[in-house]
Amino acid sequence: MSASASPQTGVKLPSATDAGQPKVAEKSFSKPAVNIIFFKSSTVALAVPEGGRDFLRSADEGMTWEPAKLLDPLYPIKLVGMHDVDLSRAFFFTDNDIYVTTDRLESKLDKIPTPSHYNELGAQILDHHPTEKEYLVFVGGPRGCPVPSQCYTEAYITFDSGRTWLNDGKPIETWATKCLWGWDTGFTDKETDLPKDSVICASYKFKNGNIGMDQIGMIGRNDNPLQLVLITNKGKDRRVLIDQVDSLLFVAVQDNSGNLRVRVSTNGKTFTDAKFPPNMKLEKNAFTLLESNSGGVYLDVAQSQMFLREYGALFKSNSNGTFYSRILAHTNRNERGVVDFDKMKGIPGILLANEVTNVKEMMIGGIKKVQTKISFDDGAHWSLIKAPAKDSDGNTIQCTGDCSLNLYNKYSEYGYGRASPHTSRAAAGIMLAVGSVGTSLAGYNDCNTYLTKDAGLSWTEVHRDAHKWAVGDHGGLIVLVNDEKATDVLNWSSDYGVTWNPFVFSNQAVRVLTVTTEPASTSLKFIITGTRPKSTDRTIETVLISIDFSAVLPRACDKPKGGKDLVEWSPVGDGGKDRCFLGQEIGFWRKKDDAHCYIGREFEEDFGTLDPCPCTEKDFECDYNFFLDPSTGKCQLYGADPEQPTSCKAGDTYKGHSGYRKIAISKCKGGVDLTTPIDRQCSGSGGPSTGTGNVKVTSSFFRHKLADYFYFNQTRTIMMRDEAGRVWKSDDTGQTWSQPDMLKSVEVTRMLQDQHHAEVRAYFISDDPVLFYTDDAGRTIKKTDLPSRPNRLGVDALVLHAEEPSYLIFVGDSGCGSTALGSCHAETHVSTDLGHSWTKVMSYNQRCMFARDKHFTAPSKDTLFCQVFDVTSGDQRSMAIKSTKRKLVRSTNLGKSWSTVLEDTVGIALSYEYMVAATLPPNESQLHLFVSTDGEKWVKGSFENDEQIPDYGYTLLDSSSGSIFLQVFSSRRIGAEYGALYRSISNDGTKFKVSLEKVNQDAKGYTDYEKLLGVPAIAIANEVINAEKVDAGVAKKIRTKMTFDDGVSWVDLKPPATDSQGNSYNCNSDCHLNLHHFTERTDSNDLFSSASAVGFMMGVGNVGEYLTQYNDGDTYITKDGGRTWREVAKDAHLYEFGNRGGVILLANNEVATDAVRYSLDHGETFAELRLSDALGGGGGKMRVTNIITEPHGSASSFVVFGVLSGGASAGEVAAVFLDFAGVWGGNECKMDGSNPAASDFEAWNPAAASSVDGCMFGEKTEFFRRKSDRLCKAPETFEQPQRASTACACGEADFECEEGYVRDGRTSKCVAGSGHKAAAPVCVNGLLRSSTGYEKSRRTRCQGGLKLDEPPEEFCTNKLSWVTWLFVVLAAVGIPAGLSFFMVNSKRGGRIRLTVDSDGLFASEPTTVSERIGRGLRTAGVVATELLEAALATGRRWYDAARNRLLVSSGYAPVRTSLDDAIDNDASLLDLNDEEG
Repeated sequence: MSASASPQTGVKLPSATDAGQPKVAEKSFSKPAVNIIFFKSSTVALAVPEGGRDFLRSADEGMTWEPAKLLDPLYPIKLVGMHDVDLSRAFFFTDNDIYVTTDRLESKLDKIPTPSHYNELGAQILDHHPTEKEYLVFVGGPRGCPVPSQCYTEAYITFDSGRTWLNDGKPIETWATKCLWGWDTGFTDKETDLPKDSVICASYKFKNGNIGMDQIGMIGRNDNPLQLVLITNKGKDRRVLIDQVDSLLFVAVQDNSGNLRVRVSTNGKTFTDAKFPPNMKLEKNAFTLLESNSGGVYLDVAQSQMFLREYGALFKSNSNGTFYSRILAHTNRNERGVVDFDKMKGIPGILLANEVTNVKEMMIGGIKKVQTKISFDDGAHWSLIKAPAKDSDGNTIQCTGDCSLNLYNKYSEYGYGRASPHTSRAAAGIMLAVGSVGTSLAGYNDCNTYLTKDAGLSWTEVHRDAHKWAVGDHGGLIVLVNDEKATDVLNWSSDYGVTWNPFVFSNQAVRVLTVTTEPASTSLKFIITGTRPKSTDRTIETVLISIDFSAVLPRACDKPKGGKDLVEWSPVGDGGKDRCFLGQEIGFWRKKDDAHCYIGREFEEDFGTLDPCPCTEKDFECDYNFFLDPSTGKCQLYGADPEQPTSCKAGDTYKGHSGYRKIAISKCKGGVDLTTPIDRQCSGSGGPSTGTGNVKVTSSFFRHKLADYFYFNQTRTIMMRDEAGRVWKSDDTGQTWSQPDMLKSVEVTRMLQDQHHAEVRAYFISDDPVLFYTDDAGRTIKKTDLPSRPNRLGVDALVLHAEEPSYLIFVGDSGCGSTALGSCHAETHVSTDLGHSWTKVMSYNQRCMFARDKHFTAPSKDTLFCQVFDVTSGDQRSMAIKSTKRKLVRSTNLGKSWSTVLEDTVGIALSYEYMVAATLPPNESQLHLFVSTDGEKWVKGSFENDEQIPDYGYTLLDSSSGSIFLQVFSSRRIGAEYGALYRSISNDGTKFKVSLEKVNQDAKGYTDYEKLLGVPAIAIANEVINAEKVDAGVAKKIRTKMTFDDGVSWVDLKPPATDSQGNSYNCNSDCHLNLHHFTERTDSNDLFSSASAVGFMMGVGNVGEYLTQYNDGDTYITKDGGRTWREVAKDAHLYEFGNRGGVILLANNEVATDAVRYSLDHGETFAELRLSDALGGGGGKMRVTNIITEPHGSASSFVVFGVLSGGASAGEVAAVFLDFAGVWGGNECKMDGSNPAASDFEAWNPAAASSVDGCMFGEKTEFFRRKSDRLCKAPETFEQPQRASTACACGEADFECEEGYVRDGRTSKCVAGSGHKAAAPVCVNGLLRSSTGYEKSRRTRCQGGLKLDEPPEEFCTNKLSWVTWLFVVLAAVGIPAGLSFFMVNSKRGGRIRLTVDSDGLFASEPTTVSERIGRGLRTAGVVATELLEAALATGRRWYDAARNRLLVSSGYAPVRTSLDDAIDNDASLLDLNDEEG
């Protein structure tokens, strides 16, 4: 009968009396599944049915079963666990308690009196000590987690199996995800002084109740990381080993930049960083620790986590786990991180792994192809498995091409039920597997079953079809059962697969789930579990069939030495002549093929002392930072050599690492030594490589273009939405992408990152009444119901709170299902519990917002503002702004009650410290502007020369420098849009003057105005220079201007002398550099500058009188904040800054390309990086659409998006990941403040190029950035050193023209503007005051020097009354005491700070008693001095001293604040002509 045949009718199962036949016993269950658990080193087994009831116990390896009566009172049993040390013990968990047997359920079962319930939060419940069987770590926890403050674990320890608990019964740790005995790691007191009672826990740093452990998910968070804690002295002493870890078994540490670092300890107390090749970065949930017992750690690092496109790279460490080298490039893995990797048990150093052979094709949609490789030297070298010549029927296997045997490797990933383990430690050299012969692995049901008995050197097909198996009696008995369909026949072999015998094990076909034997593989008894239909009602039952082969092999084999049944066997080739394996002669006992006997026990005899062998090349592997080049078979460097001396010049040599290390488990001595240092060529530092070199390049492919994206701050996670509304997530800065499960079927219309909690929170909005969100940087996506669908009225649907992440405003709509006009209107709801409940607060409204913001802090957190229509009926879609009145309303109790703030409003916006609203009263054509610094008091704004704002609208721009910048629309005609840029000149933001006239804008109100990130008050704008002609219909001519004094004055951009090819520009005298600006960008995240690349700007433009077309432009750079510019590339390019300006990336934006250019020296030179392979080969190119990098510009990785053209994948969207971390060879830039010449950083003064004294805003300020010629990587967390700025004497640059005054074009002096009449002098404090036309800039910090804002001192000549004379006498007498009183109390009162601006130079009216007295004394002093000048000269000196002191104490001196380099990228638009809908 063949292995797959069914029994003929009338075939009888063997009975116990059939001599020479296996014996069969059968037990059926109504439960759908049964697990078999063996007590190791015994014949006792447990059958555990699903549901936790009716356990069976067998004392004879499953041949007979009896109810486990001791467990009857406990049902249902939820968990079963075996003791790791005392093999007779097992633990049984009920709903509330834990019970233990110490005699394999023979007669004893005891309850463990735990101090709390065991936890159900996912933490390991028990840990057993490796040497002390009574020692236990127990991790308890709550039931149900009623409130977050009670939802955490508690760890306890006991030395007597729970009879007493140490530390007075108190927890030794709380909020723990895992706790282990310290000696579990292999560290003992003899080796490391780690105490026997030491416990190591991974637990949360902040043990608070804001979020329970049930919500955290047992992983560290940015806001609450895991720590590694060592607990000793019976639980009383606690010490933090590592402050931030990802797991405990393999300590992974996440740093502040989101990078994951592996830390290793050799003593359980101190940890060091593991070193990986420079191109390799670990990510959370993207590496798999594999089984290791051969002198190193195996780690598989994911290279792609896209579904069905997963693959990894296999790394192996040195003996102490600190240095890792890649040993296999493209390992096969699945979405759960399971890797096709296995080891030959019993023989260290033999590995099998499956490798993906078509990565490039797979990543663009091809089907994954897998090939099996084997290593006989612990991963140092790999080879394909030689295919057998014939199949199991004796026929020649037909195969063309590169044929090899390919095997299903990871046994948990295929087949029906539980797959069989490939090898057993007791059957050294024997392995079974399902596979196929060919160039790649076939489908499981198209495969056959193969066996090797010489540790993988040769393989035999032993049966057609895929099978399950079990190996018994040290490999002397092998059982196979078909795994493709139901069967009633097994096949067995007692001669290592040379011959096979069919055996009918059931009278009805069974769909087999498992085939098992006792764990030591020394038994002749096997257990089959499976399912079959009942003969009565055809329902499915589970059957447990036990088979005893004792009668088949009744004779015991002779002892190894002196007997005739066993033979020595060695896993080496050459006919056994060379017995050296990994540096040592090796051998095993094995039954002869023709010996008809059983071994039935563990071998007691060994071969005696095995001699070491001389070392050969086989005993060495590639060391850290080297990889095995398959073309040469030699170990080659990963790019730059970190050991190369910094002084090494190109062409010179140095003694460097050979690239090899001895395999840790090799016992060889003498012979070859490949570790001897060798001469290496210096690579020099003359510029970056022109190939991919040390740049890591991977690619992903999509069907749709990028729509929008964002990075979670301080993480490596990107969220991306494509044009089809599909959301993608990358946890490795764009190297791999996957769709969050919760969002796979959702068409997302908008992603909203919470800018106030940008490191963890984001929201995803669709057209359905469901809100999706993440509060852990995308690790999990959650959802909550919305009161309605999001509105389609042009109103922001979701508004977030700056301080309370659970506060939300949602604006939906009602009655808007039809396009016909009806009652469609907005409805606004508020939630304070993250959307779990909603309260309706408003309807018929437009924008609603929380008043409190990071900079606008005066309102309470419960304050709301809404713009509301005056009507509460009709169709909101038809309510044009001008025809339907709106008002601004305010609530201080989250919408329970409202009060009107302003009538007739047309818009409201918030920017830094200012809230701005515009009103348009009925029958008027001019807007009125109102400004508030607290949301309560509103002051009407005024404009220079009483200018009126037309009703076209305005845009509130970035106000981070303390001044409000306002673009007032002057023309809204399509193609002729421009406006006037105003800046506020008063502390309360209510007085405005023109900063730049006729600034370019588009129809939406977006404006060509942008601040230089990182340097205060420098900005760039585009001006329409032919506005008069534009109004008549002529096309706009645009010129670029810059300001270096916060908008006080503007200058043209100075063009470079020559282009990038050294040629002079063909330009007349009216020659300027002009750059394309914000209104032409397709990605609003693209800016001229990056905050971390201080002083750098890039842009596309041309040299000439005005700006030409984009595709006629070239690419320019400045390194000095815009003072001077240089052309770096012909044609328009997209660009990005990385590593704080240490990497500049360019991609042609005019044509499709297969290359990018990059610079490592601040744009002095550029190298080309070819992307042909990353684009799938075949001559394909990419039309680049976006370059993205983390928003702070400190990372060294980018993602280049583009549409493929040409090649097989034309039309698809490619995302090419580029990581430049390896180009610096591991060199990190160092700051050396004591030795500037040696430091890798240099000081840069943004005013040095334009000012003789190097002053800007009254002080000399220096920023630090990497020197252009230093080949090193700037730290991602680098902070500008706190270096005191030096105050400067006030000069002309520190003053600006007062309201009504303008700069004279010839003299640059402030003169009265056209029609302006200076106000008459007034008497103030006894002195005549008149305008000089100047006022000190609000930004300046200068001291002394010029005083252009102060007129010459001239006294008033008023006649005094007798009352005044009396006061003068009293004042003259009382001045000394009065001044003393004032000078003391003025210190107590302190400086009064305006709420408007931290840089403000003018204080409010006096508010303290001492200030009022001081002002009175000051006035009296002036009068007394005027009349009694000669008699009271001394008093006048006292007055002058007091006056100066008063000015300082009252806030009239320049205020020193830190430089502010923040920017708000989202301008607030108030558009007056847009209709709703």
